[in-house]
Amino acid sequence: MLGNMLDTTCQIQQRSTTPTSMGGNKRTYTVRVSSAPCSLKAKTLKEVDVHGKMILVNMYRFYLEYNSTNSAIEHTDRLVFDGADYDIQAINNVAGKNRLLQIDALRVE
Repeated sequence: MLGNMLDTTCQIQQRSTTPTSMGGNKRTYTVRVSSAPCSLKAKTLKEVDVHGKMILVNMYRFYLEYNSTNSAIEHTDRLVFDGADYDIQAINNVAGKNRLLQIDALRVE
């Protein structure tokens, strides 16, 4: 049943943070899953003020099969779909049935 709904793939990347010599932090990402079956739906588009600059923010909803690998996805991870990065905002195990993950993610233009 889920196979028909999850008609494309995305990459799941795990974030790690390391300190820099200047006292900041550097974020790097490693591949957690190279090709996860998923479905992507546009959710909303809005303008937000980021440091005094108005930018467009697109919220998208991804659906992925719930399995041992995908259930380990964290809010600090990101999804890569069609060459674009999506920062995870919310993760939901739909109806708590361990069948489908619903992930809301931001793509900043």
